[in-house]
Amino acid sequence: MKLIAIDMDGTLFNSNHEITEGNLQAIKDAQAAGHIVMLCSGRPHDALNQFMDSEYGLTLPVAGSNGAITYTEGKTIHSVGMDMNLAAEIFDYLQGGAHPFKLYTNKGVFTIDSFLERAQKDFELLPPDATAGINVERFLEYLRSVGSQFFTQFSEISQQEGMEIFKFFVSTLIPAKKSVIENRLKTFQGLGFTSSHRNNVEIMSDLGHKGTGLAQMAKHYGIPMENTIAIGDNFNDVPMMEAAGLSIAMENAEEEVKALCDVVTKSNDEDGVAFAIREYVLEKN
Repeated sequence: MKLIAIDMDGTLFNSNHEITEGNLQAIKDAQAAGHIVMLCSGRPHDALNQFMDSEYGLTLPVAGSNGAITYTEGKTIHSVGMDMNLAAEIFDYLQGGAHPFKLYTNKGVFTIDSFLERAQKDFELLPPDATAGINVERFLEYLRSVGSQFFTQFSEISQQEGMEIFKFFVSTLIPAKKSVIENRLKTFQGLGFTSSHRNNVEIMSDLGHKGTGLAQMAKHYGIPMENTIAIGDNFNDVPMMEAAGLSIAMENAEEEVKALCDVVTKSNDEDGVAFAIREYVLEKN
């Protein structure tokens, strides 16, 4: 039995943000052969579950918020929340810089109420060629709408009973701003940060990453780590690729990611996930 961890954006999703029939069938075939297929994504775990069930009729184990929460069989089996005092410091820093950001928590996604205005200002600072072909209004509304709960003060979140903060998601449309944020984050202890796209920074506990999510799911199902497979395309996938028995990069992956993986599959627009499953799992049986 293998445990196959698959990233979503840029990996299982094609450029149209869809899961193709080829990828879907390969997942079902792997399940039918007795393997466990899980999603390992920066997205919230509950949103992933609902989406996969409603759109594709699939129920899969999930490591959400970059592996900070691991969920299967209707329950959370492991979670790594941020230290609340540290989260408060991050909040103050992001507020001071007027950065557009969200919080991923065990009670849903919370978006800073001025998110749209802050992101709009960043767009206005970009040169025209950087926004060519982008529907700015649609893009901004997408960024804002991923979370439906809006807040102004950190206390609105921190004082909720049983609250766990898994991740800060920061939109960073301007490369220079991203560099400033990342350099500042390096000064915090107990913090990890990564990117799932060149236009964002994702901030978690240094123990809350996709490698943790993969390891916890493997432990739950009694699968040795040498029998795990990780498929991804970006920097937030690196911890699970380093932890997995076999690491597979998409052809469209960042070059640094491809360099550290064992093998490279086809791109996300060529059913790369399906190719990897059939080549390295099903054909090996």
